[in-house]
Amino acid sequence: MKKIYAFIILLLVSSSFCTAQCFDPDASIWKDTWASCEQSPNPIQAYGMSHWIQYDFGSIRNLSKSWIWNTNDPDKLNQGFNQVSIDYSEDGIDWIHWGEMTFPKAQGVAVYGGFPGPDLQNIKARYILLTALSNYGHSSCSGLAEIKFNLKTEETDISPPIEDDDDDPDEVCASLEFIEVEYLAQTEAFIFWEYEFSDEEEFEEVYYLFEYGTSPDEMESEELDEAEIFLEDLLPNTTYYYNVSIICDDVLISSDTEIFITPDCGKIEYIDIEFEEDEIYIFWDLPYEDIEYFLVQIVNADGEEESFEVEENELFIDELEWIDGSEISIGIECGETIIWSDPIFIDLEELSRLSTSMLIPLISENEFQLQVYPNPVSEIFNVLMHSNKNEQIRISIVDVYSKKVFESNKTVSKGQNEFEISMDGIVNGIYFLTIVGVESKYPVSERIVKLN
Repeated sequence: MKKIYAFIILLLVSSSFCTAQCFDPDASIWKDTWASCEQSPNPIQAYGMSHWIQYDFGSIRNLSKSWIWNTNDPDKLNQGFNQVSIDYSEDGIDWIHWGEMTFPKAQGVAVYGGFPGPDLQNIKARYILLTALSNYGHSSCSGLAEIKFNLKTEETDISPPIEDDDDDPDEVCASLEFIEVEYLAQTEAFIFWEYEFSDEEEFEEVYYLFEYGTSPDEMESEELDEAEIFLEDLLPNTTYYYNVSIICDDVLISSDTEIFITPDCGKIEYIDIEFEEDEIYIFWDLPYEDIEYFLVQIVNADGEEESFEVEENELFIDELEWIDGSEISIGIECGETIIWSDPIFIDLEELSRLSTSMLIPLISENEFQLQVYPNPVSEIFNVLMHSNKNEQIRISIVDVYSKKVFESNKTVSKGQNEFEISMDGIVNGIYFLTIVGVESKYPVSERIVKLN
């Protein structure tokens, strides 16, 4: 199908005409996606046969910032646009090359916020053309989920220009230089901006008006003396619209309405334990950066509960008699909610047995013994395994949806074997490594956490 209608909404609602080799998507559902699975002649002849998508805004518009959601279906992540050529035109015939951009690969998660697209910096265009120069490995299909453009009419600017004519009664007092979200967390944001005042102008009263909210039609406002604001008590995983105005005496100069998206609350997915003679070392993954502290909750075998805070993602416990038979949970405070990990059970006898088996491999009736390190892994991890005989093994890694991300065959010898496996290019998450003997069919498995 060569043509579809797409509705692109951001600051100004507009009906835009999209031409491409495409399927009809509903990109607000993140697993749905547009895809081109057969190359066709590109509107720019020099690109030849290619995968491309063209947007027609119906008339010439001033374009500024954009936001993009790449292909997010867990089964189609490798179809996502990777290196992309961006061109624009006023008439669909004469094209101007804006440049190239790398689209980050989506992670196939239920809540996907996308990423900032090209800042077109007030160019005038009716048509935008995206040409996929590469994808993330699919042999025939390339696609994306959604793109939103900040559209303005041809006559509209971000802020009124400063006139040089001192006798002009309509001269504006200032123009916006920039507005920037410097810090963004799940429930907080720090935003600052800078205005340039007209030359040699003096005003009796100058202040700022900052507006924000979850809808461009319903925003609360705050008057400020400084060109900055720290927002608190925001909702995680929420799109916020905001703008800023400067009031010089009775003249108000406003910026465009822009957006930021607060990150989602993360849950600790992986907790590991190392046991030594006189203490236990517990450590866990970081769902996101800039976590100020973690909440630790311990309920021992007698039902006694202890709660405390730690700043690092690790914990040493030397009260072994008290901790034996207890459950430990790690929590992260997110707004008014605490996101708790699944509890882990402390069994000192089992931990002692596991520690001994790692130090002295091969006292087992199983065909294989397996150890993986480091875990969590960033790119490459080592597999240390002991086999009771010479044998060919099949190695596989699957995600939590049982989708295979790695597979290989290898011959191991009787005794100790060690080899490396690369997870470069695999998205962060929890995976399961399985090794099975081709003849014996006896499998061993290990959970792996991928964290960059």
